[in-house]
Amino acid sequence: KLDGWTSFNGFMGGIRESEVTVITGETASGKTTFGINIFHQLAKQGKSVLIISSEVPAPKILVKMVNMESKKPFNDLTKDEYSSSVVKLSMRGIFFVKVHGKMDTKNIREYIIYARRKYDVKYILLDHLHFFVEAGSENFVSDIERFMREMVSISFETGVSIFLIAHPGKLNNSKGLVCMNDLKGSSSIKQDSHNII
Repeated sequence: KLDGWTSFNGFMGGIRESEVTVITGETASGKTTFGINIFHQLAKQGKSVLIISSEVPAPKILVKMVNMESKKPFNDLTKDEYSSSVVKLSMRGIFFVKVHGKMDTKNIREYIIYARRKYDVKYILLDHLHFFVEAGSENFVSDIERFMREMVSISFETGVSIFLIAHPGKLNNSKGLVCMNDLKGSSSIKQDSHNII
């Protein structure tokens, strides 16, 4: 469970090992920031985390975490507040994989196994699904199915909890709310993931 996140804990029932959780939402709704916030809270509670992001480079993620740590906008921080936040973050088990170009499931598996064994990482953030699966592929849906099965397999084998950010396709409703059927490749995402936020 995340300290101070009563609603989230009630909704999720905590964060469990060997599960894949999908975070989704409309474009620019804060999916990545929400995921980073979860991982900041986990690290703050002494958990080791691994972030593999194709969307946001590690330095920008760290700026977001400094904001979360200090509870102030980055540009409003004094030198001492900035230094204090950086020192606190540097003492936590926050690890990144620098992503260059495409990354296949074999590489993701190797990074997760290495981080699990070497640093006892139990929480993985993958940002985002449609970077790891080529959207223009003629086998797009089957590629997503394979990717999801592989992530579930990795989570079971290693005991890690994987959070995966997924973008919706075109919304099928007039309210602008993202539903499970709006996810690109939705059938395998719904079927194979344990939770969808």
